[in-house]
Amino acid sequence: FPNSHSARMRRPFCRMRCSVLRISSLQLFISDLYSSQLHDVLQAEKITHVWDRASLVAVNPSERKKYVSSLLRCVQPKHTILLETLSYDQSRFSGPPRSVPPTTVQELYGTTHTITEKESRVMTEERYHAWNLESICAHTFILRSLSS
Repeated sequence: FPNSHSARMRRPFCRMRCSVLRISSLQLFISDLYSSQLHDVLQAEKITHVWDRASLVAVNPSERKKYVSSLLRCVQPKHTILLETLSYDQSRFSGPPRSVPPTTVQELYGTTHTITEKESRVMTEERYHAWNLESICAHTFILRSLSS
């Protein structure tokens, strides 16, 4: 983010640092999701919408449940998540970014959210050849919490 739009913030009860981008009523937090202090800060902010553009695909498969659990502790019971993932033949490339197909999204969020795949598009750009892939599929999901 440009320096003119980002700020470093410290909270008295929070020894960790967060980058915050504020645009009108929108606030973007950039920090370590596994920090318990961050959970306190975000709960106080009453987060109801999340955009996960490149986080889940960066997480090792063995850590995905921990990631989702940490994310869900940061948001209000009624929330919406815009989730973007990629899927591809994992035998040809192990990532990152890592493949997170729709079945994995269902496994991670299916018991707590309604899942709507809004878009799925195959991309055949030449840059994926460096990853030994002919193509990748980009997925966009809307996840709505089942909590009321």
